[in-house]
Amino acid sequence: MLRISKKIGLRAAEILYEEQDAILRFCKNAKFLRVDVLSRNKLLLSEKYIPVSTRPTPVVVLQGKTKEQVLASFKKNTRNEIRRSYKLRDYKFVKDDATAKAYTCYANFERSQGRVPVGKKYFLRLTIFAAISENEIMSAIACIEARPVLKVHSIFSTRLTASTDQCKREVGYVSRRLVYDMCCYGIDEGYDELDLAYVNFTDPAKKGITNFKMQFNPEVKQEYRYIYKSKVYSAVEPLYFAAIGLLRNVWARI
Repeated sequence: MLRISKKIGLRAAEILYEEQDAILRFCKNAKFLRVDVLSRNKLLLSEKYIPVSTRPTPVVVLQGKTKEQVLASFKKNTRNEIRRSYKLRDYKFVKDDATAKAYTCYANFERSQGRVPVGKKYFLRLTIFAAISENEIMSAIACIEARPVLKVHSIFSTRLTASTDQCKREVGYVSRRLVYDMCCYGIDEGYDELDLAYVNFTDPAKKGITNFKMQFNPEVKQEYRYIYKSKVYSAVEPLYFAAIGLLRNVWARI
C-alpha cells in the first residue's frame, strides 16, 4: 500500500507491506522528500534508506480461517469476555471512517498517557472500530487498511476515567470484542492478517498493553522500518520541532 501525505508540511510517502520487488522499484524511483518503508522482510535498499528499527509485532492470521476458528484461537478468558460483550444492550459497535469526535477521544487518551497524538489530518484518514454507549465512544481502535494487512494504529478508551469498576470491566469486554470485530471484517474483506502493532516485552510501562495484545494468541513477527530523508527535509525538521516546542511552552503559560 502506498500512502501519499505531508510530514512537517513537506511531500512524503509511506509504503506498507508490498512485495519486496515492488518496494525496491518504488524506492529506486521515488521523488519524495521523505519515504517511510514498513516490511516483514529485511530489505537491501540503497544507502540513503536508513534502517531505523526492527520490532516484534503480534499478528492474528486470518487467511484460510473462519471467524469461528479465529475466535477459538484466543485465550479462554478473552473468548468469555467477548461473549459477555454481546449481552451489553447499551452498547453499539460500529466501523466507520475516523471523525473529529474520535480524534478528540484519541488525542485526550494519548495526552493522559504522556504521549503526543498524531496530527488530526493524518488521523482522519484512518478507519475506526468503536464501541459506543449513550452516544459516547467508550473504546475504539484506529487502523490502517494496508492490504493484505489490517494494521492497528492506536487503541484508546475511557478506561482510565471510568467512574465505576463495572464500567471499567465493560470497557475491557468491548475492547476485546473490537479486536474480534476487526478479525471478522478482515476475513470478509480478504485480508491476510490483523497486525496488532508493536509490543515491548521488556518495558514495565508497556506491560498492560502487551498483555492485552497477547491475549489473542498472535504469531509474533518481525517488522523492519526504513526511512529516507532528503537534505531539504533534514534541514527543515529540527526547525519545525523547535518551533512546536516553543509554542507548547507558550501555551503552557497561558
